[in-house]
Amino acid sequence: MLENRPEILIKGLPRTGTNVVEHLIHEAFGIKLWPNGTSARADKHRPFLKNLGRRDIDLILIVVLKNPYAWIVSMHSWAEESKYKGTVIPHEKPKVHWGSQAMKMQIERYNHCYGNWLSQKFCDLLPIRYEDLLASTDDLIKPMEFRLDMERNQQVSLPREVIRPGHIAGESIPFDRRYYSSKQYLGLLTQAQRDQITAEIDWGLLKNIYTPIKDK
Repeated sequence: MLENRPEILIKGLPRTGTNVVEHLIHEAFGIKLWPNGTSARADKHRPFLKNLGRRDIDLILIVVLKNPYAWIVSMHSWAEESKYKGTVIPHEKPKVHWGSQAMKMQIERYNHCYGNWLSQKFCDLLPIRYEDLLASTDDLIKPMEFRLDMERNQQVSLPREVIRPGHIAGESIPFDRRYYSSKQYLGLLTQAQRDQITAEIDWGLLKNIYTPIKDK
C-alpha cells in the first residue's frame, strides 16, 4: 500500500539529473518526494553530517551520478551560463578554462559527497547513472517497482526538453543523448584537465559504476 511505502531520499550533486529522477518517480508512481517543502529538496545536494545509522524507518536512498569528466564540464557550463541572467545564452558548451586549483576543488567535492552517500550501510542503496537514464528509464523504474511492491501507473519517459541553467523564462533545449553516449564532453577538456580528473577522482569509490578514460 502507498501509505506503507518506504521513505525515499534522493542525493546527487547539481547537474547530475536529480530533478529528472524526481520527475520520473512522480510520473510513474504518483509519489511526492519532498513533503517538507523546498528546504528538504535543497538538501539533496548536501552530504549527510554523519552516517544514517540504524533507523526505525524503511529507507531507499537513490544516489544519482554523472561521469566525473562530464560532470566537470556540466558544472563549468552551469557557472558560465549563469552569468548571462536574462540574455541569450550560447547553445554551444564552452571549453573548460578552470586551472588546476579550481579543478581540484570540484574533484574534491565529487569525491567527498559521493564517498558520503555511497558509504551508507543501513538503507536500501540505489545508485543511478544519469547516462543510463538517457538510454532507458527502466534502470530506475524497474528496481523501484520491485522495492515499493507497486506497478507504475503509466509508462514514463524523459521530458523532451530541459530548462537551461541560465534561468531565462521559458527557454529550454532538447535532451542531447548523443552528447553523452559519444562522450563529446571530453573535447571540452584540455589534456591536462583530463589527466587531473583521471589522477584525482576516487575510482575505488566508483567501482562498478565508472572507470577512468584510457587515452591512446
